[in-house]
Amino acid sequence: MLKSLFAFCIALAPAIVSASELPDTTVEKVLGISGVHHEPNKYLKTDTTYRSAAGTSLFTLRVAPSGDFAGWKATQAAKSEAVAGVGLEAFTHKTLGGLCARSKDTAVCVSSVPFPGRPALTRQQLIDLVTAAF
Repeated sequence: MLKSLFAFCIALAPAIVSASELPDTTVEKVLGISGVHHEPNKYLKTDTTYRSAAGTSLFTLRVAPSGDFAGWKATQAAKSEAVAGVGLEAFTHKTLGGLCARSKDTAVCVSSVPFPGRPALTRQQLIDLVTAAF
């Protein structure tokens, strides 16, 4: 699983734009919780991490030019599953969770790998977050 997670992160790394942010209030509404806050990733300028009031990582949002989507998808082809009705094209990673999609100009990925202390997001929550980021 760590090898897949590493490959997934590397595939997303080439993006060259600054991360867009979802308003914390939007995330709170989608997740049904309060006290959400976010922080830009220090190393990958395309990423923003959202945390609960207690500081638990909830998910990472990655926003990049639409052309980056093809690389994300190609790297994850063996473990991805198409998702209909989200942007022009979308996929989810079968074992790592998360959802990546593209619109005409933008590629968006919400990564939420569940582990102890970090709840898994539902498929609908992932769809709502990605859609809000477009």
